[in-house]
Amino acid sequence: MSSTLTGAIATVVGAVIWGLIWLPIQHIDQLGVSGLWTLVLIQPAAAVVAFIFLAITGSLGEIKKLNNWLVAISFGISIMLYFTGILLSDVVRVIFLFYTLPIWTILWNALLFRIKPIGRHYLVIAIAIVGLWMLLSGGNSWLPKPENLGDWCGLIAGGTWGLGLTLLENREDTSTKATSFLSFCFAFVFAAITLWITRDAEFNRTTVDILKQGLPLAVLIGVGIQYPIMYLMVWGAQRLSAPTAALLTMSEILAATISASLILGNVLNGIAWTGGVIIVLAAVLDIVFDLRAARHHQTPN
Repeated sequence: MSSTLTGAIATVVGAVIWGLIWLPIQHIDQLGVSGLWTLVLIQPAAAVVAFIFLAITGSLGEIKKLNNWLVAISFGISIMLYFTGILLSDVVRVIFLFYTLPIWTILWNALLFRIKPIGRHYLVIAIAIVGLWMLLSGGNSWLPKPENLGDWCGLIAGGTWGLGLTLLENREDTSTKATSFLSFCFAFVFAAITLWITRDAEFNRTTVDILKQGLPLAVLIGVGIQYPIMYLMVWGAQRLSAPTAALLTMSEILAATISASLILGNVLNGIAWTGGVIIVLAAVLDIVFDLRAARHHQTPN
């Protein structure tokens, strides 16, 4: 089996499992481990496994590199917001909002690295904005906005993940292993700080007994799901072109939307669903454009 095929399989498997991770997370929430407490329990478990892997491979020195910290801070914020979003809002809405990624990556490249958008970038942004408007309005308002805090979390999670991807693409000497470990650490830190600030909020209220009850499942998610998923997706992506890896990663959307629709029912109306599909279409177009541009540069004159 070729390395390209094994990389593709690993990427798809990781993305599909990630698209289903909302199930155990919502189960913990149903046990009474509310809001950000879920993240506070899960992230240390994933970080411990990532640290052990760093130690075994002799890569602990990579933790010190600034580039890894910058990427990990962005990813850590995104992980915290994404998990919080799927707890506080509709799973499908949050995932669609997260995949406004093309808008964010184009904007971050322009702001941070002076990479000017060209015609195809403006087309992708325009399509994504139309989809975003339809998803948020559902046909009920001409001035749509996120319905709740969970929607805002999904939208901003896409922005911070896009920032991390932009930094990862434009900065050399970044380590996948160190970035993964630091991302889990920062997700925990940001969740703990936010939890302390919002400690009186209803969605964060729980008890020590409930936390003990949810701890085993949280550790299982961190050790047995979250870290292996990230490893699979990164390992697979290293064996594929960036556009191909990005396209295969979007199988997460398929897994999440189908599972949420079957288990939770169709909570979005037709216009909102159409908007979500258009957002995905914008992301696919962005990937296709990048793939065509890469092939053009590789073509000998």
